[in-house]
Amino acid sequence: MEELEEINQGEKNLCLEEMCNQIQAIGKWYKFFAILSIISACFMVICGIFLVVIGTLAMSNPMFYFIDDAAITYLIAGPIYIILTGIYIPVIVYLMRAAKIAKNIGYSKEESLMVNFLNNTRKYWKYCGIVTIVALILFVIFIGLIVLLAFI
Repeated sequence: MEELEEINQGEKNLCLEEMCNQIQAIGKWYKFFAILSIISACFMVICGIFLVVIGTLAMSNPMFYFIDDAAITYLIAGPIYIILTGIYIPVIVYLMRAAKIAKNIGYSKEESLMVNFLNNTRKYWKYCGIVTIVALILFVIFIGLIVLLAFI
């Protein structure tokens, strides 16, 4: 009976070791995607600022008369880009937290760290799911408005 318990304990230790290795590997990818998200967010802010500047120039300078009609669109789209950048912030936070925890799991192999890692992963996917549903609903609404306005 004791031998069976030792075998089960040995299997649990091997399983725990393998789980820690897999979590560490996933953590590296989480950090990579978090860095990509930071870069994307920076580009979105830069584009938003650029659109506002172009829209402002077009409204105030006759030299830019050829984009005068689009100036209002630029002035609306610029702040929207900047606001949409805020969607990336929770994604970055969840991914960076999970990556940090994954790195620490390799040193301590504590089960509580695994629970925290999985909790941050769950929050990340939940947030992504909610954002995707909201985006799909907005797409349908905007497409409906565009079709409706096209026939008016």
